[in-house]
Amino acid sequence: GVDHAEVGAIVLTRWGLPPDVVVPVLHHHHPERAAGTGHERRAELVWFAGLLTKLESVVEHPEALDRALAVAQKKFGLSVAALAAFLAS
Repeated sequence: GVDHAEVGAIVLTRWGLPPDVVVPVLHHHHPERAAGTGHERRAELVWFAGLLTKLESVVEHPEALDRALAVAQKKFGLSVAALAAFLAS
């Protein structure tokens, strides 16, 4: 009855990692659930990183590129050129 985010958070907690790491992992599919924890931005970054990993399959899922570009602009202020430069690095 738990998902991989919850399992990851449990393991990270048992390993003694701080909430700075645990909370974003726990909420990386729904960063809005980290609201009020002080870890919202990190949860968004982990979620965005996951979104970027889907770009490899953009041929099969072109909507992934549109979504990544929209999030890059809205949440992180990255233009298409800036996102391309980031991904190239």
